[in-house]
Parts: sequence; structure tokens; C-alpha cells
Amino acid sequence: MQRTLALTAVALCLLSPAWADVTATVGMSGGTSLDLDTGAIGATADLLRIAGGGGLAAVGNGTGMVFFGSTGTTPFDSITQANLSVLTYGVGVTFPDSLLTPGRIIAARTKTGKYSKIVITANAGGTLVLVFNTFTANPLTPTINSVQNNYGQIPAGLPNSALAPGSLIFIKGSNLSSVNDGQTLRSSAAPGLQNTIGGVSVTVTVNGISLNCPLYYLSPTQINAVLPGSTPVGKGTIFVTNNQDKSATFSISVAQSSFGIINYNGTLAATYDANNALITSFNAANPGQTIMIWGSGVGGDAANDDRLFPQKTNNLVNVPMQVLVGQRPATILYRGRSQFPGVDQIVVTLPSNVPTGCYVPLQVITGEIVSNGVTIPVAASGKTCADPDDPLTPAVLRTLSAKATLRLGFLAVGRNIDVSSGSTTVGVEGDFRTGTALYLTYQVNYLPSVGNCVTQSGRSPYPTGTTNPLDAGPAINVTGLTSSLTLNRKIFTNSTGYAAAAPLSFIPATGGDFVFFNPTAGTDVQQFSTTVSVPSNFTWTNSAALATVDRQGATFTWSGGSTAAYVSILGSATADGSSASFSCRAPTGAGQFTVPSSVLLAMPPGPGLLYIEAVSSQQSFSAPGLDWGNLWGHVTFTRSTRF
Repeated sequence: MQRTLALTAVALCLLSPAWADVTATVGMSGGTSLDLDTGAIGATADLLRIAGGGGLAAVGNGTGMVFFGSTGTTPFDSITQANLSVLTYGVGVTFPDSLLTPGRIIAARTKTGKYSKIVITANAGGTLVLVFNTFTANPLTPTINSVQNNYGQIPAGLPNSALAPGSLIFIKGSNLSSVNDGQTLRSSAAPGLQNTIGGVSVTVTVNGISLNCPLYYLSPTQINAVLPGSTPVGKGTIFVTNNQDKSATFSISVAQSSFGIINYNGTLAATYDANNALITSFNAANPGQTIMIWGSGVGGDAANDDRLFPQKTNNLVNVPMQVLVGQRPATILYRGRSQFPGVDQIVVTLPSNVPTGCYVPLQVITGEIVSNGVTIPVAASGKTCADPDDPLTPAVLRTLSAKATLRLGFLAVGRNIDVSSGSTTVGVEGDFRTGTALYLTYQVNYLPSVGNCVTQSGRSPYPTGTTNPLDAGPAINVTGLTSSLTLNRKIFTNSTGYAAAAPLSFIPATGGDFVFFNPTAGTDVQQFSTTVSVPSNFTWTNSAALATVDRQGATFTWSGGSTAAYVSILGSATADGSSASFSCRAPTGAGQFTVPSSVLLAMPPGPGLLYIEAVSSQQSFSAPGLDWGNLWGHVTFTRSTRF
């Protein structure tokens, strides 16, 4: 059997060869053989030249593997999965002469469990010339890089990365499977999900108890499986077996409940109304409405086997859980399985005082384990959400998203104060680019509605796409209160940037209006003129008190900024190579805002950064050649901290 592999290249750690390169000339007559264990020619064969018909046979002993390479001149120490295009198992498998072109590579497992690399150097006139060597490392040993909740996708090392029994898990790595299901999930209909498929299995061990995980999806770089509902709570390990080859164990933590919410477009939760219609900006939820949240990780259910559709839909009221919508508790009506193994539903009634907006945070919390950060649209009445401070309304976003490509421009002017170092800089810049609409609209709005916070870890990955530069002319001029700047053009691979060094005096503490205009049209963007305001006299008044953040809640205070549309508060931290962040938006006039514990508990303890900025009324600007232009003025404070 042959399979085409489309895999991520992962360099192999190859041990020193057991003996030097051997060159063998193999003719058609008599089926001359090569013993890859010893380098002997004419001995008991692993590879055999076929007399008469041409080609090469992999003889083996029933456990041997042959991997046939597609790359011509790969060095001995650089064989990777990307170099190998056909994977073959078993006894008596043959490769025709049409594949045996000079420069091709074969990697084989021998009868005694060694691995050999064979390079074809010539194939003509019935004679095959091979150069081969032996190494003992497995070229395709399974490797696990991460194990996450399939929907939450919180990286290991973060406080909320634990897995729950009965949840759908997402294993990423290399050489995980020789089976490739493509885009197809295996059905859980009778006889149900299997624990072993094509020699591939996943084993979890916690507190000395080892269990096999039912398998939904297999590929060389990804496995989706169900963590058994009977998995104990505690620290444990997981490993993948791929045809008798085992990965190293990967450490995991198992909690009673750790919910991951299905999300799309990076932030919007997969929630549904009573008619099973998706909650969207044009089908917004209302106060007091009952909605259904889809995801995984409610917890184990002893009445289910984690393998067979339909699952019993037991309300797992024994699992302590809280659902917050805009920091208001929702009433939980149901928490448990959908009819599918590993996939859960939570049914809630929204509180009557739920905040409104197009990006209202939704969180599921068990103890101190917080779900991934997602939002839902909520309208006080009717079905269309609104954020008064945001020019990117649902109608505008729908229009932009419907385009195949977008042409976008961004302009910004602001003062940046680093509290930790005491330095102040002025930033004046522009950026113009074009690309796929899905890719760009995903990035345009990632902040929550004003008065709310959302965590950024566990977001869906960006849709695939690239951007290209748009030319808005050789320069953009900016006129301030006392002087002017010329932002010179610099063309990058993905965009056209405009920037200039600005003196501190360019933006006075009192802020004011700044006019951007391009005196000469570009090849893509014609002439435009637009005005933006920098907020006045904005100051972070309690920055010293936030040198350490209380993860049970942290209050930020400020003064000034009366011309700002809102105040944005952000934080970020990294632990064990995994990053987490949060963003909040608060009314400027409030003068203070408390970031709640449900947000800060998702941050890893340790060093990090805090940002607070007053942002002018965000507005769009028009220019011939642009689909959307966005500009803003800001005053931004940053400082280092510890969470």
C-alpha cells in the first residue's frame, strides 16, 4: 500500500552510523540482495532487485517498514518527513523502476530494528547502483509537541491548561500516525470510536492508571481523541504509539472540569438560540434569553463510554461550575454531553442585567480554571448588536467580509510613556495593505465592548492568508498644533509603511488635532485628508501600586483624557514558553476600572507587562482606492509588573 504524505518537516536526531557507506551494484539476474543489518551483499535480504520485471522489493520479516523518498540530494543527517513521499508497510512490497530515479532516497527499518538510508545513484541497463548506510535512530519516531483541549486550546504551562475527563483533546506533533484521515472525522456511530486504528493508539496514565483514548481523527501531525471519562484527576502523562514505535511521554494535568468553548473568527463563541440558530451580530442574544454553549470539558460521566453515539445526556449537576456573561452570572440549566462523545453543551439563561454590545465576554469557570476567552453579541432588544464607540458596525463588517479582497489603511499618532524606564516617545505612523477579506477582517476588531475584559489565550488561529503593500504616495504629511512632519514611504513585503522621527514637542500634554494628508497620490491610494485628535492630559495615577498584580482583582485609576472615546487596559505574560494576555475597555469618565479575577486567573504567575491608554474616538477615513481606513490618537503608559 502506498500513501502520499504532506507533512511538516521535522529534522531528525540521527545517531552515528554503525558502519561506513557501502556501494552495491545490483543486476536483474538472480535477484541480488542487500542485508541492511550487516552491509553484506547476497545475504538474507531486506531489499531485493526483481529479476525480469524491473523494480525493487522490500522483503522484511513482517514487521519491517520501507519509506520511499522524493527528494534528490538530501544529506544523510537531514532526512525528514517532508523528504519522504510514499510510505509502505509489510512483506513483498515492490517499487517499479519508474520510481527508482537517481538521487531518490529510501529509508528502511531492518529485521533487527535498525534503520538504514539508501540513496539510488544509478539505474540503467538492468543495473541498479545503491549507496546505503545504517543508523539506529528511528526516522519517524512519534513526537508530541502539545496536548490541549480541542476547543479551548490553552497552551501547556498556563494556569487554565488542565484537561477534563471525557473531553475532546487535540494532540499536535510529528510522525503521530501513518494513517491520514484528510478532512474526515471518524464516525462515533455503532460500533463507535476505536482505541487503535492502523497501529496507532493514544495512552494516558494518571495516578498509576493507564487508559486508551478513543480516536476521532488521525494524521501524521495531529490526533483528535477523547480523554476517557474515568481518567483520574491529577498530574499524568500521555504518549502515542505508531506501529510499535512509541513517543516520549508528554506531561498533562487533569482536573475535574476544564471547559473549552468552540469559537470562530477568533473571538465569537459558538452559541445557539432555542431555534438552533447561531448567535451573531444580526441574531444577537437578549437579556433573559436561554442559549446553548458548545464546547468540551464539562467533566467525566460514568454513564457514558466515550465511544458511541448517541451519548446519554445527563445533567452533571455534581460538577461545580459558573458561567459569566459580561461578568454577570448566568443561570445554568444543563451541563453535560451532547449526543457526541467528547462534545459537550451548557445551557444557560442570560441575566436580566447582562451588558450589551457586539463583543460581550463569555466565560465558563470551575474553581480557578477559566475557559478560553470568547465573546457573544448581546442587544438590549431586537437582534442587531451595537457598540456606539466603534465605527466598524455589524453592517460595515458584513460588507467588508463579503469582499474577496480588502484594501485597508491605518493611521495613528500618540505619545508613549514607559513608567519603568521613565522614557517618553512620540509615534506617528501609517500602514497600507491589501489581502483576503477573511484574513483582514479577523484582525480589525479584537477588543471587547466597552466596560468588559476578554482573555486572548486560546483564540482560534488566524485564517490563512497573506497581505501585500498598497502605495499611498511617496510621503504622508502630518500637521500638528505647532509643527509638521513628513512620513516617508517604506515598502515592506506585506505592507507599505510611513513613519518619521518625531520630537516630544510634536504632541503637547494638552493633546489636540492632527491632520494626515498625502500631497501626491500613490499608484493604489489617491489623495486624502483626515483629522484625528490625541486625548488631553491623560495620566495613569496608580501605576506604582501595580508593580505587582493581585490575581484576585486589580484596579487601575487615571485622570484626564476627556476627549478619549474609551480607556484600553491590557496585560501580557509568558511562562514555560506559553503566552497569555487580556484586554479591557473602560469608559473614560469613570476614572477607574477593576480587572476581575476571572480574567487575571488565566495569567501565568511571574513577570509581565501592563498597558493603559486613552484612545480617541475611533473613526474611519475615506480615500479613493481604499475599502476601509482607520485612524486613532492615543496616550499610552506601560510598565513591567509581576502577576
